[in-house]
Amino acid sequence: MRNTAKLCLAALAMAALMAPLASGQEKTPDKTEAEKSAPSKDGKKYIERKTPFGTIKYEDKPEVKKAEPPPPNIHAFDEGGNVRFERKSPFGLSRWVKEKSEMDEMERAVWERDCGKPATSQPAKK
Repeated sequence: MRNTAKLCLAALAMAALMAPLASGQEKTPDKTEAEKSAPSKDGKKYIERKTPFGTIKYEDKPEVKKAEPPPPNIHAFDEGGNVRFERKSPFGLSRWVKEKSEMDEMERAVWERDCGKPATSQPAKK
């Protein structure tokens, strides 16, 4: 009888704990609760973030994305209106072809490095 009572109590406790998770009512902190923006006297904008170790205050700066050099293991070959790319992999040589107007940033950087001229499908501006 005692074991049955303990088992029922444990099942009720687990059900009470799991109910909010199952219904999607899990409480997640809003950005307004976790972070607060505040301008300072010197005109800079600061963000205050609550952490387990206390409040951290840091300047709100826009992220500057640095241009990464193209991967050295990819090579490009000009084929008229298309560019053929090759990359050595553990499974052999991987090849793909893209039109010059449809290349992404990485492919454009590889093409410019290997062919020495900018990949533009537009006429040069005067």
